[in-house]
Amino acid sequence: MSKDLENAKKVMDEFNNMLDHSIENLIKRHEDVSEKTKKVSGNVRKSTHELMTGLQAIEKMANFDKLERYVLLLERTASALTILSELDKAGKLEKIFSVVKN
Repeated sequence: MSKDLENAKKVMDEFNNMLDHSIENLIKRHEDVSEKTKKVSGNVRKSTHELMTGLQAIEKMANFDKLERYVLLLERTASALTILSELDKAGKLEKIFSVVKN
């Protein structure tokens, strides 16, 4: 009977060793995943910060209030040039210039 107990003890010790090894591997993988996740999270935060800084610099340089006014002026100029072109095609532009000169 003592031989059976020794065999049972040996089997249990082997099982405990395998279980300890498996737990150590699981803990190691958990630590690896945790470390990689922290790196990725840090990179995402850094990229987000850089993007926000870049957008703020663009907004500051572009001065969107002035840009909107320039766009309106360009639209008016384009409209006026279109009208002048139509008047020129119709032959009316020279008549208008001659009236303005006099």
